[in-house]
Amino acid sequence: MGKIEIVDDCLYPRRYIILNYNGKNPFRLLKAVTSKIRPYFHLKPGQFSNYRINYDDAGEPAFFFLRWWVVREFSRWSRMHVEMKVNGEEFKTTKEGWFAFEIEASLITEFTGWGVFLKPIWYFYTYIFYNKLKREYLFKCRSMVMGFMDEIKKEFSLKTDQAERLETVG
Repeated sequence: MGKIEIVDDCLYPRRYIILNYNGKNPFRLLKAVTSKIRPYFHLKPGQFSNYRINYDDAGEPAFFFLRWWVVREFSRWSRMHVEMKVNGEEFKTTKEGWFAFEIEASLITEFTGWGVFLKPIWYFYTYIFYNKLKREYLFKCRSMVMGFMDEIKKEFSLKTDQAERLETVG
């Protein structure tokens, strides 16, 4: 059985967005993100996870690094995939510190079918019908991610540093 997978960046022309914070109690970002993910993206259980947690409070300052993923289906073939990373430090005595919050989003379109006949049929269907719908999904993905970033910025009074990833996408 054949398979076609197309990955589009929702935040094009940039690959990801970074929010930087210096100030009081940076560790509260972890609770804020975790509590806002599910209601903001309208997710069911199993559509998001905090899959990596590194926390070292042995020294001064305490270091933390976390990663979340979110998958939200738009249709039978298309789904939004969001990766969020945060790393930072917090001094235990003063509760001062910093964090860098990075978010990356993509729209994944996947179609499986009948081998040799798959590609021409999919391309015809995409050209005639699905491209308009896919553009709407890309816009929805981008607006959801930017809205989520605005929620985090409101809570911490953050500024946005948008950076392009230097590696080539393969």
